[in-house]
Amino acid sequence: MDKFVIRLPRTSVPPNLEPIVSNVPKESVSVEPIVPNEPVVTNTKRCHPIVEEGSRSRIRRTSDGGESFDISSLESDPGLRKPISDYPPDEQDNIRRAYLMKGPCQPNLDFPLTAFGDQNRGFSKTWYTYYAITKQTDQARIAYKDRLEASIKVVRLLLELGLPFRGHDESEDSMTKGKFHTCLRFLVENNQEAKNVQKNTPSNAKMTAPTIQKDIVKACALETVEAIRRDMRDAYFALLVDESRDVSIKEQMVVAVRYLDKKGRIMERVVGFVHVAETTSITLKKAIENLFSMNNLSISKLRGQGYDGASNMRGEYNDLKSLILQENKYAYFIHCFAHQLQLTLVHVAKHFTPVFDFFEVISQIITLTDQLVELQLEQILKEVESGERLTGRGLNQETSLRRAAETRWGTHYESILRIISMYNAVLNLLRIIEVDGITLDSRKKAESLAYTMNTFDFVFKLHMMRKVLGITNTLSKALQKKDQDIVNAMDNVNLCKARFKYLRESGWDDLHLEVNSFCEKNEISIPNLDDTYAPPGRSRRRIDITGKHYYCHELFYEVIAHQAREFDDYFPELATKLISYFSSLDLLVLDDQLDMYYLDMTKNIEFSGLNEIGKLSIKMVETRKSLMYPQVYRLITLALILPVATATVERAFSAMKLIKSEARNRMGDGWMSDLLLTFIEKDFFWVLISRQLQNVFKTCVLVVSNCLLIID
Repeated sequence: MDKFVIRLPRTSVPPNLEPIVSNVPKESVSVEPIVPNEPVVTNTKRCHPIVEEGSRSRIRRTSDGGESFDISSLESDPGLRKPISDYPPDEQDNIRRAYLMKGPCQPNLDFPLTAFGDQNRGFSKTWYTYYAITKQTDQARIAYKDRLEASIKVVRLLLELGLPFRGHDESEDSMTKGKFHTCLRFLVENNQEAKNVQKNTPSNAKMTAPTIQKDIVKACALETVEAIRRDMRDAYFALLVDESRDVSIKEQMVVAVRYLDKKGRIMERVVGFVHVAETTSITLKKAIENLFSMNNLSISKLRGQGYDGASNMRGEYNDLKSLILQENKYAYFIHCFAHQLQLTLVHVAKHFTPVFDFFEVISQIITLTDQLVELQLEQILKEVESGERLTGRGLNQETSLRRAAETRWGTHYESILRIISMYNAVLNLLRIIEVDGITLDSRKKAESLAYTMNTFDFVFKLHMMRKVLGITNTLSKALQKKDQDIVNAMDNVNLCKARFKYLRESGWDDLHLEVNSFCEKNEISIPNLDDTYAPPGRSRRRIDITGKHYYCHELFYEVIAHQAREFDDYFPELATKLISYFSSLDLLVLDDQLDMYYLDMTKNIEFSGLNEIGKLSIKMVETRKSLMYPQVYRLITLALILPVATATVERAFSAMKLIKSEARNRMGDGWMSDLLLTFIEKDFFWVLISRQLQNVFKTCVLVVSNCLLIID
C-alpha cells in the first residue's frame, strides 16, 4: 500500500493518524477498531453516506444566474455514479467540470484487517483526507511519456519521408508488421532505456495502436498549421485554391495562403485539404469558411484571391470569387498568371485552323506511337546488347514523347522539342506501325502521319511553334516560383510582348534558314517559295499567292498576331486598386510618409542596390524602416501578397499522388489531409519539439475519448 501513497513530510503528518492495530486474534475481529478522533461511520454501502440511491446532485443557483455544485454530493464510485449523458444537456458541462475538480475516486469503505505477526493491521479511511491516493505513480508517468516519445519519433520520421504506417499483418509473430512497428523495433533495439521501458510495458499501453498513431499524426498536423498561423501573425494574406481528383475519384480541394512573414519574405503555405462532395461555389465557400474557422484565420484579413482559371471549374470559381467579395470587398481577385498564359496558347490552337490541324497531328502521333513502346524498348535492348547503341548518363536521355495537356504548363512545348530531337526515330516507328500494325485503321493512320511528317509544311509549323512557345515557356517557368510578386510578373509579361514584337519584325529569315537546314538534313523536299502556293486538299483560290506570302504573312505573322492579341486580352494593364484599401485618414498619412520615404531611400546606401520589391520589404524589416514608415510598408505588403500563380497548390496535388497512391486508395480524407500537411510543410513540422506534440496529443485524446489523460 505504501507505493500508492504520496507521503507528506514527517512534520506535517498528524500524530493521531496511525494504522488500525489490534492485538485481538484475526478470527475474533468483527468490526474495525475506531481510530482516535475519527467519527464513527455506520453506513457500510459503497458510496458516500450523504448520497442516496436515485438522488440528483445538489445544484445551487448563484446570484449571476450560473450554477454551482456541492462537490461532495456527487457520487465518486465509477461503478455507481450516474452517467453524465443522463443529466440535462445544459448541466452536463458543469457536472463534468465538478468531477474534474473533485479528483480521483476515494472510496469510503470498511477495509479489512490483515494479520502481521501478532497484530492485525488495516487501511484507515481518514488517510483520504490528507493523501490523494492514485495508482499512477511518478515512475508510471515517466514510463508513459517515454513510450509516447518513442512513438512520436517514429511517426515524425515516417511523415517526413511520406511512407505508409500499417503493414499487411501486425500480429505479434508477423514479419510484415509495417514500417511503424519496424522502425519502432529498430529504435528500441538501439536504445537501452527505451528497451527497458518497452519490455515492462503492458500490452494495452504500448502506444502503438492504429488509433494512437492517427492521434499522434493529427497532433502533428494541428501543431504544424498552428506554427504557420503564428508565422502569419495577424498580417494580411491572400487565398490560393484549386481542386483535383485523387486516386479514389474524390474531389479534393487544397487551400494555401500567401503572406509576408516577420522578416518581410513572401511565403506560400498549404493549410488544408478538404474533400468536397459537390464542386459548386456555395460548397467551396462553406468548406473554406470551415477551414478558416478551424485554423483561426479571419476572412477580414483576406486581401487577395487566386484560382485556377484554366480548369473545368472556372465558372464556379468566378461565383466563389463573387461570394467572397460580398463578405470582404477588399479580397481583390487576381487571375492565375500561369494558367492565363496557357489559355492564350489554347485559344490560338483552337481558333486558328493551321495551328489546330498541326496540334491534331502531334496528338495523333503521340497516341499511335504509344502502341509500340514495348517494341521500341526491346529494339533498344537488342541494339545495346549488340553494341550498336551506347548507353550513358546525361541531361538528354529522355526518349519518350510528352502528351500535351491544356492545363499543364509547358507540355505543348516539350512535345514539340522531343519530336524535333527524335524526328527520325518517330518517323521510323510510324513506318513500323504502317507495316506491322495490329489493325487496318492503325496502319492507315501511320501511313498518313508518316507522309505528313515528311513534308516541308509540317517541319515549318514544327519549328515556328517551337519559337513561339519558347517565349511563353520562359514566362511560365518564372511564374511557378513561390516568391514571385505581381510587379515582376507584369515585367515578365511585358518582356514577352516585346519578344513577340521582335520575332515578328526580325524572325522570319532565321526561321526560314533553320527549316531549310532541317529539311536538308532529313532529306525532305524543299519547295520554291517564289512559286504559286496551292494549299493541300483544297482547290486553287482565284487570287494566286506565293509560298513565301503564305508561310510568312498568312502563317508566321498571323500566329504571332493571334498570340499578341491574346496576351493583351488575358494580361491587361494591372489596375490593382490597392489605394482603395486605405481610409481617407490613412491616405493623408501615406502622402506625408511617401515624401519622407523618398528622401530617406535616395540617401540611404543600403537600399541603393535593390532591384525587386520583394528584396525591398526584407531590407525594410532588417533596418526597421517598416516601423518608421508603416503605411508605405503596408502598401508594399498588399502588392506582394497578391497571388501570381497557383504553383504551390499544383505541387500539393503532386504530393497527394505520392501519398495517396493506388496501394493506399482507401485512405480516409482526414488521415490524408494530416499526412499531406506534415509532408508538404516539412520546414515547419520538423522544428516542433516532442513536448509540444505531447501536449497537442493529450488534447486530441481528450476530445476524441472524453477522458482525462494526465501528462505532467
